[in-house]
Amino acid sequence: MRILQTTLSLSLILFFTAAVSAKIVFSAYKNGNDNIYVMGDDGTNIRQITDYPHSEVDPRWSPDGTQIAFLRDTNPSDTVHRNTFIMNADGTNVRQLTNYRGNDRKLAFSPDGKKLLVSSMPNTSGPMLGLHVIDIESGDIQKISRHEIYGVDWSPNGKEIVYANDDISLTEDNIWIMNADGTNARPLIPPIIRKRTMDRRYPRWSPDGQQILHIETDKIVTETKFPNGAISYGRRSAGTFRYRIYNLNDGETQTLNVPEGWSPYSVAWMDGQKSVLFCAFDDYEHRLDHNRWTQIYKYDVASGTITQLTHDRGGKRGADWISDDASSVTSVSPAGKRSVRWGELKKAYSD
Repeated sequence: MRILQTTLSLSLILFFTAAVSAKIVFSAYKNGNDNIYVMGDDGTNIRQITDYPHSEVDPRWSPDGTQIAFLRDTNPSDTVHRNTFIMNADGTNVRQLTNYRGNDRKLAFSPDGKKLLVSSMPNTSGPMLGLHVIDIESGDIQKISRHEIYGVDWSPNGKEIVYANDDISLTEDNIWIMNADGTNARPLIPPIIRKRTMDRRYPRWSPDGQQILHIETDKIVTETKFPNGAISYGRRSAGTFRYRIYNLNDGETQTLNVPEGWSPYSVAWMDGQKSVLFCAFDDYEHRLDHNRWTQIYKYDVASGTITQLTHDRGGKRGADWISDDASSVTSVSPAGKRSVRWGELKKAYSD
């Protein structure tokens, strides 16, 4: 009997060693809607942890790896009705943090994991436009900026916020920094004044606080002049993208060796800051080809090596990585399944 118990215990150890390796969280479009998935940081052991009939996107790990914040379409009949939710790392205990007729866009945890930054855009003009800080425990919401913000991240020391928007109305998104209370907003990188030929988006602060990862997107600008002298500008993507790292100490920028035609949907740091994790469509000219999908890639900063982590159907976005140093057990089961910790199983089979 003891031999059988030992064999069973070893089998369970091997099974759950694979099962607890959730390091990357992302959303993927499959079977008509987006849900939240996790996988190992080598792309193995992909598991779906939510099963919601409408869109769920842009997940972010809490700093300790115990929770995941994400955006959910709460009224699919309305084209702009996306609110902020939070859940345990295994997909249980889902809680709604915002509830209004508008569109939450991007999320970021505070370094202590107690608060969330949420950029919001109402589908009509209203009080929710801007950047908000949510106290996760109390649910209190404080507005710290009235600007329309497209990407946001908190500095590791909690003192500053980096974000992307058009603060000076140039019709050109740029990377900005402000204090954590919303004061002292200033551009991180000088804007391309009057040309309107570039957007900078998806800023992510490095773990050491010294670098900003972001994307540059070239734009094609068309100009229309009216008889009354007014000028209207039209802008569309030129199909060229640069994955860049800005050094806060010397202002120098490193451009990653990613093909310029790879259209990004998100970027994040990985392996501390030795690697970059990104979701991209690898051929902008064929982005409407329904037989191709956005995939997840890992870029090694030192060598420039790109490793494709996913290969299956379904558009991926919002991939986020969590460090081994996080305290979460990350025992994750597929959606609809009850997660079980190894300690509980060990006790059950040793009684």
